Amino acid sequence: GAPGGAGGGGGGSGDRRGQAEGGDEGPWGAAADERPKDADSAAAAVGRAAAAFATAARRGDGDGIPPWCGAGTPAAAVHAGLVNTGNTCFLNAVLQALLALPPLRALVEALRATYAPSVLVQKAGAPMLAALLDFVADLPLAAGSGDNKVVGQSRRHRNRGGTGAGGWSNGPVQTMRPRAFDESLRRFRDGHGSTQQDAQELLTFVLDSLHIELAAMQVKARQREGAGARSGDGQEGEQQPASGGSNAGADEWEEVGTKGRSLGSTRHVGGDMGNDADAAVAATAITSAIAALMQGEVLSTVRADSARASTTVQPFTLLTLDIPDADVAGSYIGGSVATVESLLAAMCYSDEVEYTPEGCSHPTLARKTLSLRSLPPVLVLHLNRFAFGAVGASKRARPVRLAAQLRPPPGTLAGGRAGVRACGTYTLTAVVCHMGASLNNGHYVADVRTQTGGWLRCDDSLVDDISQRRVLEGDADTAYLLFYTRQ
Repeated sequence: GAPGGAGGGGGGSGDRRGQAEGGDEGPWGAAADERPKDADSAAAAVGRAAAAFATAARRGDGDGIPPWCGAGTPAAAVHAGLVNTGNTCFLNAVLQALLALPPLRALVEALRATYAPSVLVQKAGAPMLAALLDFVADLPLAAGSGDNKVVGQSRRHRNRGGTGAGGWSNGPVQTMRPRAFDESLRRFRDGHGSTQQDAQELLTFVLDSLHIELAAMQVKARQREGAGARSGDGQEGEQQPASGGSNAGADEWEEVGTKGRSLGSTRHVGGDMGNDADAAVAATAITSAIAALMQGEVLSTVRADSARASTTVQPFTLLTLDIPDADVAGSYIGGSVATVESLLAAMCYSDEVEYTPEGCSHPTLARKTLSLRSLPPVLVLHLNRFAFGAVGASKRARPVRLAAQLRPPPGTLAGGRAGVRACGTYTLTAVVCHMGASLNNGHYVADVRTQTGGWLRCDDSLVDDISQRRVLEGDADTAYLLFYTRQ
């Protein structure tokens, strides 16, 4: 069970893992007599909830907004201090940032409302999802909720005396060891080298794993529903994509104008999610709940005279923005101080390139345009601060002015100004900072926005208040990962 009643814990929360707070049935959940009792039923239940959530997230209209994303959500984030067990500051910072994202917390609560125990989720082949569910269940509850009421009084507390029973430490603010991710961290280090401590690599690993696991469970749910439809009426059930449908399964298609004239061919290539997905998942035109929340698309178009335009759609989860050296910044940044908006504008460009059209034997001059085709509800920007050369990695410490409210600059979105208006405004919700001179010699912290609009600095076991001004100005030369949520 969760260690809420041990050490510095409050009034005995019991085993909250795999359960949602509240009544017997959540909006996305199951009645008590329908709760999963084995791995297959757990996978199907989680898959149904994830598919419904993905559909709501992709719709994005008033009826499609998941209920936990609004004000007064029961999924309020509580940022306990996380114990550094030995070069794990990068894990702690990433977890604190993810915890601060209301849409992701909403997804977690939707999955917990299925009452699928994390042990069955893990047996169903979803160890990363099981770790996330256990981690959230182990967190102290919000002040005034009947458990761990001490949270929110005096936030400043550094764990110096280790942890007590159940992984908790005594003190005015709860600290905990994120033991739910021990196995995930081991798998990450095995795959990336035991010295790997990069927060961006870890975040990609976590999101990739969640995407693959949820997509597989959504497929499982669809298969069970299809079998039920066939057994119920003797007809072959039509299986629609659980996420609302997409063209993801088509590698290439031709765009045709209003008069039937070919406008060119569009190719959809694999993104940075699901590189190791099971063949059954990869072959299915399905959008996982994680992809629906956090995956956008970059559009690359090449146009040459007397040739059809060639367009490539590249999905992304983390959008990498290069930080130019100060001496060349003026060429396209427009000044010595870079901003998030200027880095986005620099990423989206139009330039002449050599291109060999299909069916031609010689290259010709063409114009290549890079733009953003779509932006997700949660936009993660990776400020590329590390350059790799013959002598190893070096760090770009050039300041980047952060934006509390972000609207993509005109020209960055494929739809022009109309596309900018359609994508809305994003609010800075979390920042992961790297402090240090190099990749292998530094420390990660996370600054996270609270539901009331305040900010917290999460530095391993230390959680303290911080002003928004200090976040926007003080993080300028250390900001590494920026998490924006669409208003």
